[in-house]
Amino acid sequence: VQSGTVYTDGTLNINTVTLEVLTALADQAGLAERLVSSRPGLDGQFGTDDDCIATDKTTAAQELASCAGLDEVGEGSLVDLLTSALFDVRSSVFRVMVLVEFERPVVRYRVEALVRRGQGGEGATSDFSLQIAEQPFRILVWKEG
Repeated sequence: VQSGTVYTDGTLNINTVTLEVLTALADQAGLAERLVSSRPGLDGQFGTDDDCIATDKTTAAQELASCAGLDEVGEGSLVDLLTSALFDVRSSVFRVMVLVEFERPVVRYRVEALVRRGQGGEGATSDFSLQIAEQPFRILVWKEG
């Protein structure tokens, strides 16, 4: 796993959880690989209409089974996995990275922030909040350099 955070509400987003973590938690061979490999949809491009993502926790198993071709793998295991308290279909904590580069003179500047959706922010090192797309976010950690 490349990176992680201790800031969490205790759930993993089934749409973004890594293959390694999902493999460790899934009880059926091939389930994790099938879910992760189907995320960009048939066109292989993220952010398009055919992406295989769950949008509602109550229907997540059906949404993912239909677009990931999981009928033959066994939806029962998928239902058990997605209805557990471990998973949700949205995230509340995000890592934002911005890298600015100029050619002349050569300047490279990087900013990273860990932000939480909503007003809450236990453990926040900053009192800074912001609005993005009409949603409140709170900066938990800010790093420049």
